[in-house]
Order: sequence, then structure tokens, then C-alpha cells
Amino acid sequence: MSVERLVPAVRAMLQAEIAAAHGREVSFVVRADPNGMIVQARVVARGTVDAVLALPGVAERGDMLLHNHPSGVLDPSGADLAVAARLHDGGVGFGIVDNAVTALYVVVECPRARSVSRLDPVAIADLLSETGPVARALGGTTFEDRPGQRDMAAYTADVYNDGGIALLEAGTGVGKSFAYLVPALEWARTNGERTIVSTNTINLQEQLVGKDLPVLARALATSDHTPTFALLKGWRGSTRRARGRSRCSPKDAAPSSKRWRDGPRAPATAASPICLRSRRLTCGTRWPRSRTCAPGSSARTSTAVSSSRHGVRPPRPMWWS
Repeated sequence: MSVERLVPAVRAMLQAEIAAAHGREVSFVVRADPNGMIVQARVVARGTVDAVLALPGVAERGDMLLHNHPSGVLDPSGADLAVAARLHDGGVGFGIVDNAVTALYVVVECPRARSVSRLDPVAIADLLSETGPVARALGGTTFEDRPGQRDMAAYTADVYNDGGIALLEAGTGVGKSFAYLVPALEWARTNGERTIVSTNTINLQEQLVGKDLPVLARALATSDHTPTFALLKGWRGSTRRARGRSRCSPKDAAPSSKRWRDGPRAPATAASPICLRSRRLTCGTRWPRSRTCAPGSSARTSTAVSSSRHGVRPPRPMWWS
């Protein structure tokens, strides 16, 4: 690979840092511009003549970890390849230069930023209108036009587009489930990302999987895409043979022990997630807008804070594609 990919300022910086380390190995994090030219660099570690630390977490997605080989031989070692493979999983490239920075060998290129198609909040709201596909799937006698539901769906689409965290408050009768499921399913269709929905109760989980999602899958299906979803049960919701043995062994149990024959019961409070494939919608700290949706109202009033594109690990997940 040509060392010309290093802009002069970056090349001079690498040379100076390697000289200051007396030719020992030095580890850098560099960043390329959209044309592939390496325009930024910083030192992250200094080592010996034949080893340097590849510190975890020092590079972000789109960065490249670069280090020098004092021998001048730029062939990656087994350790280099192992580090490069691990970094690639995190979206980080890997490269090697000689001490004089006259040659550059890129082992793994920096991944290209993935393009994201934004949702049109108005179009998302229209999917829930009287003339939309959801109304046709439900039928005229079942569908009820809810301006607050469309309003909430539009705000949810904004969060998918901009990221951050949003807290949306809506009372009984707004139709909250459809208001967040429709944008999530449309985001999955246009961007191929999953959404994890965490429910507070098993009843709501069963409503989403058994009633709401099948309706929306029919309503939003196209000739080339049909929404899919999956129920993910928590480990407490499963009955395992090993669990039965650990709680009651055959020699400890009476012959008529119903518990041993049937195995232990799953706790009534079993965590039971669900998965909807698209983008996570949970809690965090960006996008300080707040919204309140009242039943039958389209007014966008505020009372709260921000839904996270990245989110946190939910206690009871759900997902789809």
C-alpha cells in the first residue's frame, strides 16, 4: 500500500514519535477522510523493539490502529493478524509502517460508514390514518382513527432518525403499541436494523406477539419484504432437567413426589423478552425533547425528556427484521 495515503503532517508526526521512542514499536490511532487519506493521528502506546500493546477501547468505529515494525519487514505476524481480526469486529482498521514511514501496509481497511435512510415522520403517521394500510388490515369496523397515536408515531420516527433518548408519555386509549411498532418495523425495512422492545408485563408481551405484530406484519408487507418478529424468553422461563436434579434428586424424593416427576415449575415472575428487528428504543441521555400524547389529541405538548439509538441492555428484550 502506498505511503502517499498519509498526509504530510501525519507522516511527519509518526516519524517524530518513532524517533523519540528510539526506534521501538509505537502504536497510533489514525483516522481517514472519505477519500481514504489518513488525516489524523495520535499516540496510544509505546513498547519494545519487537512488541507494543494493542489496547482495547482506544479506537472508535472508523478508526485504524497503526504501528511500526523496526525490522522494516511489514508482513503481519500471527499476533498482528489476531489483533486485526478482533479490531475488525469493532469496525476498526489495522496497518503497519516502517520506522522511516516510507512504506505503509494496510492489513484491514477502515470500514466505510454505513448509509442510513431516514424515515419521513409524516409518512409514518399516514400509515396509521383512516386511509392507511393498517386501517385496511383491521377493517372499517375495527379501526379507530387516533390523532394522538399518529403524533406519537411521528415523534418516534424522529428519534430513529436523530438518535438520542426520548420519553413519550401517553394515556390509555392512545394506541401506544402501534405508535412505536410501526416506526420500528419501517426502520427495519429501510435500514435492515433490529429493535429490541422490553415489556414490563408478560400480558403486554403476549399482546404484542399474539395480536399487534401479526396485524402489522400483514399491513406493512410489500412484494419484497414481510416484517418478521421473534419472542425471546428469559432463562427463568425455561424448565431444565439439570434444575430439577439440583433441587430434588431421585434418592431424596419420595416415589410419589409430583415435583420430581414433573420437574420444577418456572417462577411466575419469569423474565420474558421479545425481539423486534430494527433499532433499540430504550433509555439514555440525548435529544432533550419531551412529548405528551393525549388520547384523541394531535397537540404536541411537552413534559419529559428523551429514546436511545444505542440504548441499554433491557431486562426483557424483544426483536425483528
